[in-house]
Amino acid sequence: MGLTLFQPALNASALNASAVPVGVFPAPVSPDLYSCRGYYSYPSPPTAADCRIALSQIPQSTEPVPWYDLPGPGREHVLPISVQHGTCQILFHISGPESQTASPTLTYIVPKQVWEMAGWILSRCVSTGRGGFVTKGLLNSISWLVDPNINFQEDPYPTSMNFYSLHIWSTSDGEDDSWNPGNYEFMVGEKILQAVEAAEAATAPDSPEREDFAWRQEYIREAVVNMDDTDDHTWWDAPRPRLEGPAGNTSIVLKTANQSVSATDV
Repeated sequence: MGLTLFQPALNASALNASAVPVGVFPAPVSPDLYSCRGYYSYPSPPTAADCRIALSQIPQSTEPVPWYDLPGPGREHVLPISVQHGTCQILFHISGPESQTASPTLTYIVPKQVWEMAGWILSRCVSTGRGGFVTKGLLNSISWLVDPNINFQEDPYPTSMNFYSLHIWSTSDGEDDSWNPGNYEFMVGEKILQAVEAAEAATAPDSPEREDFAWRQEYIREAVVNMDDTDDHTWWDAPRPRLEGPAGNTSIVLKTANQSVSATDV
């Protein structure tokens, strides 16, 4: 279970709960995506008033803050980032294959980016009576998976594949900080599979490159078809020879493409 991110920025009674932030939250850029759906609203959706109070606990500082993915001596901030009020919980995770290693990793996170991601889901999902999730930096994972220069069967997954994911859901069913949309959401796996399929299609027929990307595509496909709304299967959860990479510190560089992405409701 993650530690609470910050002390409340203001007293709940002082917040104008009818004030909805509009037009201040940047939209996710393809291949990043978001979704508003019932899974994040069970057994009842978080209320917009409660989520606005929870959002007010996240500062808008642009200075990076160090966060560890595992607790330990001297580690003040431990992921996932969690804030909540009433019916609403906001959870922020580092996602990607190296987000689940047994070795501690230090990541520098800009609080305002967390605030913006939460605000986007509040304004697009919670305001319509549903919870939802959003990713940021998914291109980090895709770029490595479609890199023709890697040895896909042997190279260890690098921490540079990591990206951000955030979701807002109801606290009515109790806390479950282990749910990480960037790892377990079928939509994320499907987006990654589409990128690998496109990379395969761009290679010359009958070439070694086509054979290599066909192998990658089949691997990702096998993992994605097993995904569901549990934390049992990830989009990389298929047999693959791999080496364990060294632990270390990382600053996630959030790559994005230049296309806009629209909401997908399922």
